[in-house]
Amino acid sequence: MVSSVGLPKKLPLLSHTGARTASTRPHSRTQSAGRRRNEPNRSKALLTGIRNILVIGDLHVGSIYGMLPPDFVSSDGAEKPQNDGQKYLWECWQDMKTKAARFSIDSVVVNGDLIEGKQPKQRASELTLLAPNDQESAAVFLMRDLRNWIEKNTGRQVPFFFVQGTEYHEGRGAEELESIAARVQGANIDSNFSGRHCKEVLDLDMGGTVLNFAHHLGGGSGFTRSGSLDAEALWCQITSSKGQAVAADLIVRSHLHFFMHVEHTGRHAFLCPCWQLQTRFARHRSAYKLMPDIGALIFHVSPDAKKQGADPIAFTKLLYRLPAPRVNQFEVGKKLREAA
Repeated sequence: MVSSVGLPKKLPLLSHTGARTASTRPHSRTQSAGRRRNEPNRSKALLTGIRNILVIGDLHVGSIYGMLPPDFVSSDGAEKPQNDGQKYLWECWQDMKTKAARFSIDSVVVNGDLIEGKQPKQRASELTLLAPNDQESAAVFLMRDLRNWIEKNTGRQVPFFFVQGTEYHEGRGAEELESIAARVQGANIDSNFSGRHCKEVLDLDMGGTVLNFAHHLGGGSGFTRSGSLDAEALWCQITSSKGQAVAADLIVRSHLHFFMHVEHTGRHAFLCPCWQLQTRFARHRSAYKLMPDIGALIFHVSPDAKKQGADPIAFTKLLYRLPAPRVNQFEVGKKLREAA
């Protein structure tokens, strides 16, 4: 988590609690509580060759609750000002860029639902950008801006990988996302899945350390929200042992809009936070339960550590508080006039 830097006090960031984690605890299956103070630091030998991967997802560009660049002008020439929530998300986004620049980012993974889509079920009632080409243009701006910022700080090209999200938002063929990825010059994903610049699953082999990215994950219920993520890690173990899948050291999912970390022996599994405030769909399901986590994850991958029998995965989480909820003040009605 990160502390507030230059953001309004009424929209604070989560307080600093030691965001970077490099846990060596076996069989732990709990949500990460940050790096332990008594945890030993990696030796210099293990720190060589570390690769830093920035993961973002669920921006939902086009939604009234999602990301929107300031001063955006739609294709029909209409100005689209940010609402209060979008202004806050933009401030958090700028802060995230600043903090990510402290690391030498080697790659960016956009893990699905970059755009909101046409919203047929809501009849477009929660769209700030109705035209698909406007959503695409706004998303391209955000991705190019992020790439320029990172490459300016690293001094080298940084590949962007795009993972397909839900069909409801990005279409059955993910046509808009394919176009966005092509315009941003996203890296081609070599696999047997559909798509060229974006696919349903991304496996990255980093010197023998394998990272697996996909958007979807079924939701848990009640106070057992980690169950689905735990099961995903177990299924990875089962299918990879049969040679049906790649044995991943790191599993990253999105879609549920909250952060979660589950750790098995030799494997980490994460749910990525989002960049969309609570929607009407979430409020209808529960006024309290489905609160999103806003932010991004940075994974620090050390193939050398794995070769020496140590944990190759560490991470930094950048999480931001939600805006303070608004409360309606009760007022007694005015006295009616007496009849004449």
